[in-house]
Amino acid sequence: MVDEDIAEAAASAVDADEVLAFARALIAAPSENPGGTEDAAAEVATGILTAIGASPETIRGEEQRPSVVASIGSGDRPSLAWNGHLDVVPVGDLANWRHDPWEGVVEDGRLIGRGSADMKGPVASALAAGAGILSGQMRPIQKSTTLSSSSSTTRNADGSITTRSSSTSVGVSVDPAGVAGALLQLMK
Repeated sequence: MVDEDIAEAAASAVDADEVLAFARALIAAPSENPGGTEDAAAEVATGILTAIGASPETIRGEEQRPSVVASIGSGDRPSLAWNGHLDVVPVGDLANWRHDPWEGVVEDGRLIGRGSADMKGPVASALAAGAGILSGQMRPIQKSTTLSSSSSTTRNADGSITTRSSSTSVGVSVDPAGVAGALLQLMK
């Protein structure tokens, strides 16, 4: 059960406008898979992480597709790793879209664009939560946190959660499709 004070502190530390801005920036960076075009989205994620005060690192697997990893906080406490992917399915026929799929239009309170639900919106939410942690607004839950944006939906391109976060206590996938499952790994 989650302590209500902690939940309230976490919710109030995340700026909804910031989540939207991060999501729109990620959506504007085409990253279709197949195609191996995640570099632009990785650059956006790196820019956001740098702007919020993290020190991101881009790592590449055998296929040279980018994954972005950043650690926040100290390693002296239990840590949480959030993971999401930067690739999206191809847009297909543009005639089937009411809006440019890379624009990130808000219509009737909904964000429309390729990846808005799977996965760029959820990655934006994780990045905004990281901003809240770095700002000090999440004091009740400040711990060591790793944010990982892998290049691929189906697998973490080179095991970045495992290899870059060997002291992770628990990992959570922010993927709404649950491809990786809600719990990525529990480590000793």
